[in-house]
Amino acid sequence: MVTAPAPSWETYALACTGQGSPCKNGDLCLPAENPIPEGFELCVLHAGVEPCPAAYPRQHIFYDGFDDGRACSSCECGPPTGSECLAYVSVYIDDACQDCFWCANVGLTSLTSCIVEPDPFPTPFSFSLGSMSAKLLTYTPGACAAKGGEPIGAAVAKGPSTFCCQD
Repeated sequence: MVTAPAPSWETYALACTGQGSPCKNGDLCLPAENPIPEGFELCVLHAGVEPCPAAYPRQHIFYDGFDDGRACSSCECGPPTGSECLAYVSVYIDDACQDCFWCANVGLTSLTSCIVEPDPFPTPFSFSLGSMSAKLLTYTPGACAAKGGEPIGAAVAKGPSTFCCQD
């Protein structure tokens, strides 16, 4: 059984908050470090997926989890192929395996049909079975092609947050 690795994110986000005060226009004003440290951006954060305001036009959407609905279709084995067996079968009238009434190669090829060489019994026939023997001449196990096991479903991101960042 194969288990899919846990989904992972290509990019991570870290939101930091600060102490602010009301601005003249009613917004919350936060002190900004100037310049902003390398690898950081000045952004506003919204829960869910939201459009970005003109002052913070670059939109990034991040997720806080996922629902993993990935699986595999069921595995199956196709019909067996390449299987063969051949035995030499002897049917005797006596109980000492001496007086052979019928002796022949009997085999299965590809597990679909029985082959008997020569024709099995003269017609009509009537006798008491005294003994019989069989000697396995060849046996080749078959194989079946595996089917199924294809990946199905998907890991779906959940819990979106929108980061709107300055240019």
